[in-house]
Amino acid sequence: METLKLNADEWYTPFFRLIETQAKGNLQAYLDICEQVYQTLDDEQRLNLIAAQAAVMRKAEKQLKQRAAMFIRKRLENMTLSQLGNVVYPLAVLEGPDE
Repeated sequence: METLKLNADEWYTPFFRLIETQAKGNLQAYLDICEQVYQTLDDEQRLNLIAAQAAVMRKAEKQLKQRAAMFIRKRLENMTLSQLGNVVYPLAVLEGPDE
């Protein structure tokens, strides 16, 4: 990506950080980065980040799932109706019964 300059505008940079952290298995640090970068993202990126919480945290400890759900819930009041419709599933996964 760098050689081809596909990330010249650094649009993907926050997601690279998240992917690398998740790959290392450090979900606590993953959530730290989510909180750090959320305000710097555009609406599409924010929605992608929130939607990803279900997959990333599916097998996580209950404490991490609760933290991820709180991360989403803290941002609900600033979302449009359309955006709210997209957070139902991630919240259901995070706050529902463990698999």
